[in-house]
Amino acid sequence: MQACAARCASLIDLVDHANAAAMAGLLTETGWPTAPAFDEHAEYAAWVVVQHGDHDRALQTTALHSMNVALQGDHGPRSGRHYAYLHDRLAVAEGRPQRFGTQGRRVAENDWEPWPVEAPGELDARRADLGLEPSAEYYSRCDQRLCKRPAGP
Repeated sequence: MQACAARCASLIDLVDHANAAAMAGLLTETGWPTAPAFDEHAEYAAWVVVQHGDHDRALQTTALHSMNVALQGDHGPRSGRHYAYLHDRLAVAEGRPQRFGTQGRRVAENDWEPWPVEAPGELDARRADLGLEPSAEYYSRCDQRLCKRPAGP
């Protein structure tokens, strides 16, 4: 069983690296994939590749910058949520407080908590600016979705 898991992890790693390389090329050529050249499925796929590309922080940083540029333009990312999640993922990985409160951990059987957040009193306003629900609603959803199952490693 462990050998199978190791092979699967190795294959996933190969695919992740290949996808990251392709995404780096796309970002260089076109910037963040937005309308009208790309549909919402392409934008979502790009975000998934980048969001889970923790092996390539440079790619994540470049993508975050490209997303920010797109957010400022007429054809910004369809989901500010993607920008918020990537921003926070990078902040947490770099040991900085997150801005949008999207990243956290399970701390007890039924309790999820966010990693530290910058200026907590302004959190919900920042979240609203990107179309995210209030933090209390999000944290409750995380409790339900992520904490109502047995704890794992």
